Amino acid sequence: MSRRSPLRQPIPVGEVLQKILKPADLRLTEQRARIRWAWEQAVAEQFKAQSRLVDYQRKILWIEVPSSLWMQELQFVKPQILANLNELLGSGVVNDLRFRIGTEKQAKC
Repeated sequence: MSRRSPLRQPIPVGEVLQKILKPADLRLTEQRARIRWAWEQAVAEQFKAQSRLVDYQRKILWIEVPSSLWMQELQFVKPQILANLNELLGSGVVNDLRFRIGTEKQAKC
């Protein structure tokens, strides 16, 4: 087996990622980062502590909560959270919030 020659200079991570990821993947990653930032700004501390973003598909943001009690609490403030997200991200980025009771699965968002 042939040995690979050592790199002469370090390559920036961004350059490596651009070669690996497709442009659509980069846009989705950037969009998810913006959504995560907006969630941190749009939601009250007591809700942030009891919720976790787990997915974003078809303009629906999925949030995991520890119990049905927290699911119900977030349902009450859902219109305000959506309004805050639309203000921060622009209209149409997040059209709906869906809540589910969590099992600590790996988050996609």
